[in-house]
Amino acid sequence: MNQRECVEALSEHANIEPVISITVWNELEKEKEEFFSSYLKNMQKDRKEED
Repeated sequence: MNQRECVEALSEHANIEPVISITVWNELEKEKEEFFSSYLKNMQKDRKEED
């Protein structure tokens, strides 16, 4: 899931306000740069394979 998909799912299924999810996601990106860099690369790779 990308950020938008995650925010939408949390809003729909857990009634978490999007502003909260976005804030947490952004802070995690700052604290865990290496993880998110790898995560985003893998997501891009997976999407290319789907096309």
